[in-house]
Amino acid sequence: MQCFAGICGGGVVPAGRKPQKTVGACPWATESVAFKRWVTDAVSQNGVERAELYAFLTECFKDADTDRDGFVNADEFDFLVEKAAALPRRFGLAPSWKNLYGDIATRQASRAKLFRVIDTDKKNLIGIDNWIQYAFRHIAEKVSTMPLKTLDFENLQASGKSNFLRFLRTAVSDKSSVEYQ
Repeated sequence: MQCFAGICGGGVVPAGRKPQKTVGACPWATESVAFKRWVTDAVSQNGVERAELYAFLTECFKDADTDRDGFVNADEFDFLVEKAAALPRRFGLAPSWKNLYGDIATRQASRAKLFRVIDTDKKNLIGIDNWIQYAFRHIAEKVSTMPLKTLDFENLQASGKSNFLRFLRTAVSDKSSVEYQ
């Protein structure tokens, strides 16, 4: 994932944080601890992180709008949700669709129901405003229950040997754990 319009790495770096590189992938797109910090900040304050999340959700919407009419229809909606969910899934923070629904038919039925909820105008189309509002509410809800304590692989010494070994034991013994992901 590329940095959106140079947003990553721009601006002032808060105390205690490493400066972000201005080229290439954003740290939140490639590293679990950075993602958790970023998404928490994105839904709790107005700043660079919120702008980045808005840009990410907008990119997902534009990719799903295959007929380029400025709206996502019911057929395009499943792809939109899958694209947006890929980022938290990368870090084990959202279940795979297979674990959540079991099969494609159940997934599509569930997505059709969600589409009808988001389509507040009942036009069988979702505009970007509806999508962004829904996505921010949904993400904020998920962030409120997200486990923030994660082993920071960029700073293993600070985590300590016992935490690292506990992480490894969990990762190899429980395939459904965040540590395994």
